[in-house]
Amino acid sequence: SDDKIVKAEGASLQYVKPGEVTIRAAYKDNPKIYTEFKVKAFTAADPTSISLPKEVILYPDFAQTVPVEYTPYLSFHTISSAATADGTIAELAYYSGEGVRVNGRKPGSTTLSVTAGSKAKASAKVTVKSGKPKSSPYAEVKQGRLRGGLIRAGFEDLTKGYTCILGKEYTFTYGVEYKDGYDYQGEECQIKVDLSENLAATGLFDGSSAGTTGTTVGIFMTKAIKAGEATVEVVPGVKVKITVIDPSKVQRISMHRLYNPNSWEHFYTGNEKEKDALVKMGWKYEGVGWTAPSSSNTPVYRLYNPNNGGDHHYTMNKKEYDALIKAGWQGEGVRWYSDDKKAVPVYREYNPGAAIRNHNYTANKKEHDALTNKLGWKDEGIGWYGLK
Repeated sequence: SDDKIVKAEGASLQYVKPGEVTIRAAYKDNPKIYTEFKVKAFTAADPTSISLPKEVILYPDFAQTVPVEYTPYLSFHTISSAATADGTIAELAYYSGEGVRVNGRKPGSTTLSVTAGSKAKASAKVTVKSGKPKSSPYAEVKQGRLRGGLIRAGFEDLTKGYTCILGKEYTFTYGVEYKDGYDYQGEECQIKVDLSENLAATGLFDGSSAGTTGTTVGIFMTKAIKAGEATVEVVPGVKVKITVIDPSKVQRISMHRLYNPNSWEHFYTGNEKEKDALVKMGWKYEGVGWTAPSSSNTPVYRLYNPNNGGDHHYTMNKKEYDALIKAGWQGEGVRWYSDDKKAVPVYREYNPGAAIRNHNYTANKKEHDALTNKLGWKDEGIGWYGLK
């Protein structure tokens, strides 16, 4: 509305002088489709103060970004200078508009000083402790070649093992993740496990895998070439069971159904140990709900909602799975497979009168009809399929 205050060039806005204007952004093929918003333009004075944490804890060969806060106008300022009093204890790596990167060198204490503009100065005590920060190993196996960045599945997934399909390519990512934002800066590789070599030694995977290994992460692509099982060291001290399945020799897996009389939740699992553990905790075992194939082209995903007392949800719709993760659910990955021949439907029902634990899944047509025709449940069709 006033290009003497702010100039709009495409998707960019350029400051001219202080003031307030209205910006209209329209769809070029149809000017009737538009939105408007206000923009306030002003000259930002030098920050009057900046603040740092009172103390920064580091370790030898580990780095951390120290956040810097400005008063006022964080986004309009950059750090003018930063330094550590004793660079042999902790040295400055670099600084940006919002933080200072500091590397620990040897145990001891020093002072980090930061200046922004002509007025704002702050300092923080930097203590370098001996040893290393707490860490967790992580690993993930994804079918196909890597796309995008690393997705760290966390230590918990390492205990569950992995199932791969004969003839398929897989990307393995594995390593050590340090808590509280520490990054390892030393030369020694913290992984100390060549997972590519370990997998090749089982005879189940192609030994000519391609990949890279860094100080805290390894990543490589390999191919499953033989059906079988093996226990493999993934990261130091952590061994997991890895199974390669031949799709032409599909195994039958009994899918157990359990009920929690305290929370009214039904739970489904093909894992015998998980079933037995829940029964010991007071869940009621309701028998085998259906039989699933050990592998197929149609995975079924499981999710957990930590915000409503522990509800689980199951779906073979990857878009639904991803949408629920964005909504705050925890994705628990593939838990079983649907029969690609669609032999036995497993029906899905929704209870509109329940705020939580409002889905049921059953291969029993009589149960499905009773819930949807007599008890007010909504028929949501077929969730997935089991074997005959």
